[in-house]
Amino acid sequence: FQLYSCYIDLLCRLCHTVQTVDGHCCIMAEGVLDPSIIELFSSIIGYQLVSFKTSHLITSDDEIKSFIKQKLTQTYIDAGIRNEKIVLLITEEEFQYLELIVN
Repeated sequence: FQLYSCYIDLLCRLCHTVQTVDGHCCIMAEGVLDPSIIELFSSIIGYQLVSFKTSHLITSDDEIKSFIKQKLTQTYIDAGIRNEKIVLLITEEEFQYLELIVN
């Protein structure tokens, strides 16, 4: 992807936000924001990137829901109990399973 000035501005704002005490943020960008910019962001700040990319062997909705639930549970443990620094990337494709994330 090309690193447009708007991406550089976004990276600067994100870095500033998450590096403050107890800083966190949520970015919603329907169809516009390339996930690779979030990958770059997590690399810059040294946080672990967690996403829900599944194997092509997982095909049924139940298997995908189970995978996402396990991944979320582990992420909550890593961030909440182990105090690991994590960037959670949820793409448009995963929003159909949003009820797992909300509950």
